[in-house]
Amino acid sequence: MEYLRRIMTVRFAGVASCVLLFVGVLTQTAWGWGTEKHGNDEMSLESFAELNPVANHKSRVYAYWVNGHEGLFYRGTTESLNEVLQAYAAVPLEKHEVVLRPAPLSTKDFRRNEIPYDWSLDVIGGIASHMSTLDKGDHFWPVLPVLTVAVDNERIKLADLVIPEGVSVIQEYDLRLRYLEGLSSRDRTVRGWGTGHYSRLNQFDSNDAEEVAKMLNDGDKWVRLNAAGAIGAYKATATPQLPRLRSALERETADDVRERLSAAIDTIEAAEESPELVSRHQALLRAIDSFCRKQTTKQPD
Repeated sequence: MEYLRRIMTVRFAGVASCVLLFVGVLTQTAWGWGTEKHGNDEMSLESFAELNPVANHKSRVYAYWVNGHEGLFYRGTTESLNEVLQAYAAVPLEKHEVVLRPAPLSTKDFRRNEIPYDWSLDVIGGIASHMSTLDKGDHFWPVLPVLTVAVDNERIKLADLVIPEGVSVIQEYDLRLRYLEGLSSRDRTVRGWGTGHYSRLNQFDSNDAEEVAKMLNDGDKWVRLNAAGAIGAYKATATPQLPRLRSALERETADDVRERLSAAIDTIEAAEESPELVSRHQALLRAIDSFCRKQTTKQPD
């Protein structure tokens, strides 16, 4: 069933978090309209309708639309993913980009239920496409649709993955460089929400945690508010940043930033290390890197 809801967008941790004012078939608009679909009933993309064959693949389990930003999520086998990749490559776009990331990956629906997925399609259009026009905004909000794949070598196996001709494959490292440059944007919205994007890359990377912690020095309070919300995602990995966070807390004058920063410090102090998860993540990163290095250039100049 598709729901149309009135949603309020909260600029927290770099994402547009949906706070439901009323769960129903139709309600009023606060910041913008949001719709979601569970299952794989046929749908039509608002932007890039030529990608409908990809959007409507039988493996789709969830999709949302918020102010023109369409996210579609799928669960399936490597064989199913290869079908999607072929359909994606067949669409006449200026650029076809596939991001390989270590599994698990998940999203949340409007009721905050977690939804794991094996790959996703990100299409940014409508009002949301304005983000791409801001200074370095396209570093976080790509102009063209992007496929992201969660590699676990169980459900999605690199050995069986076929990348079609004309498709560029990138990995977490490439996104990191792109996001780091985006964090230097002249636009506060890009820097603020960018901290959330960055914090979701690799929660086990201490260098990434340091980069997010540095954003607490930003001259804009709203950016610091987002950075304070994002740093907690690193949990135990951010432990070396605690002195920096406490120092930021001492000099911070904004109550909402202080509150969020205090909560992040509590989260980090209470977090336990997860050596097995770290080891698994690093192993998948190495496997993905090896796969990407073996790929010939797919996208012509």
